[in-house]
Amino acid sequence: MEHFFSILGGMGTMATESFVHLLNERVVTHKDQDYLNYVLFNHATVPDRTAYILDATNDSPLPYLLDDIEKHNRFWASGKIYGYTKAIKEFEPFVHFDNDAGFHVKPPEFTDELTVQHIHNEYGSTFGNIFGGLVNRIVKETPNEFPYDIYHEAVKDDLRGCNCGVIFFNDSDVWSEFSRYTWALQNSEFFDKIASEAIAPMYKHFNYWNVVIEEILLYSIFKRLKKKEPNKLFDINGFDFPKETPNPLKYFHIWGSKRDREFLKIREKIAVDYLDRYDKALVDRIYTFFNRKRT
Repeated sequence: MEHFFSILGGMGTMATESFVHLLNERVVTHKDQDYLNYVLFNHATVPDRTAYILDATNDSPLPYLLDDIEKHNRFWASGKIYGYTKAIKEFEPFVHFDNDAGFHVKPPEFTDELTVQHIHNEYGSTFGNIFGGLVNRIVKETPNEFPYDIYHEAVKDDLRGCNCGVIFFNDSDVWSEFSRYTWALQNSEFFDKIASEAIAPMYKHFNYWNVVIEEILLYSIFKRLKKKEPNKLFDINGFDFPKETPNPLKYFHIWGSKRDREFLKIREKIAVDYLDRYDKALVDRIYTFFNRKRT
């Protein structure tokens, strides 16, 4: 199934049933095939969220919900790509920010066909060590034909990928081709095989394959069609964003620093200072929900 969304329910089951009923009622239909495509998760045994809010010594529902999301999001990039596809049809050109990225000043004027955060380079980086191996595996185990041909072509060159923390798109032809390859790959026999086989954890970890399908694929298709690299905001390599990197745009992307406590404290302070100007009570409720004190 393509172009679908997920409903994470079960809190409680009757509320989920009511929501789905209302959702279906509000869709204009003339036949069964007019209804929306969706997958319903009814996780009825999730710990009671109200009990946890009132008393944090009770079991938190959060770990259970995060586990559900992780199990479902085999390809977390697919939601982004579907959003891009809708945006370029209705709003071309468009800009997308990951929910952990943004600017602290007015963003620049984007004018190129494609602008991304930066370009990952294979050599001497985590990017090359991990994803070079994944692409080589695709090349080794698939025919040199659609949709795998793009990787057979890419591996002959210096393997690169677009970091899409921020992405500006202004070329529907490139996007049409990228979208065509993306959905074909996600539904291909190769990725079905990976999802089911017992192989080394690195290769079974779909976080890595998302980068292959989103970042490497986008770079390779743009390079094939335009005979040049996409424009980039920063000239950095791999997954490193050194503190000394010039950043007049005051751009941030939490990215691989989600476990860096010091980094997150800085980001939290910036966010809280901003939100306090508009709704201090909301910030207080967030801290209360997570049983934390303001820092």
